Amino acid sequence: MKKDGDWLHADEKKYQYLSVITVNGNNYRLYYLDTCALSELVKDRAGFGSNLLNLVLSDGLIAISPHSLWELKSSPAVYKDVIEVITSLPTVLLKSEDAIINDEYQSLENSIVNIDPIVNHLMKALHAKHGLDILALIDKHITEKKKDVFKQDRDETFKIIASKPSNIYSREELKLKANIEYSVQLVAYEIATAFLLTEINHYSNLKKEFPIANFLSLMSISYIIHYKYQQVERKGTESDIQDILMSALYPYVDMVITERHQCAIVKQIQKRHNFFNNLKIISMNQVRLEKYDE
Repeated sequence: MKKDGDWLHADEKKYQYLSVITVNGNNYRLYYLDTCALSELVKDRAGFGSNLLNLVLSDGLIAISPHSLWELKSSPAVYKDVIEVITSLPTVLLKSEDAIINDEYQSLENSIVNIDPIVNHLMKALHAKHGLDILALIDKHITEKKKDVFKQDRDETFKIIASKPSNIYSREELKLKANIEYSVQLVAYEIATAFLLTEINHYSNLKKEFPIANFLSLMSISYIIHYKYQQVERKGTESDIQDILMSALYPYVDMVITERHQCAIVKQIQKRHNFFNNLKIISMNQVRLEKYDE
């Protein structure tokens, strides 16, 4: 795997749900920071921010989602501070969920294609070395048009939450592990039709079953939807949708730093369904207290 310039020359050692990359001969993990963690990084630099960077930079790279940058842009002062910090550190920009889904399909159809979750690196000094404008690069990925696309994705996710999984199984039935796993695949398949309808029809015409379980991003999104909404009636919020969409990248990173409720959900999925096997998820409170073995 090679990235822009001469920064990343990595032979990616791939395991299911695990992605270790090599930079200048050293192995690094991808620490996926959600929007809240990025915001707190600059708001509490001496406490949370210092602890977070000590954790991440010991063996990893900061990994961020385009969704986080879109969300942060609504708070210009925080956005400016976040960009200033992350572009001075080893940081990579991850792909959006639609790009990952497309890569998963290409990998499915072509066994020599590897899924690389990184779209670019965001270190100002390295971009300057190659005459590239880091802020122009970020703006290329964070445009008003893309914000509109994100809003459409969010609205579609709200619709899925409103109708699924309750119209497949009752909430009582969804207490059973087998029912959840079947429902997760059905909802993942429904989400897939928004991205891969032509490809799904191709499989249908060949009378072949579409291998939805191979689309780890869609399975991840569906598991999160189920565990956010299966126990009690909840209405979706923008924060919930952000968590759901960002979870598409969970199978392709090593660590996730997020809020406590999302951590609890992922740990429950790991325990019950053998999914997210090698993912470590850490709450923001654990970072504050520097307690990482909970």
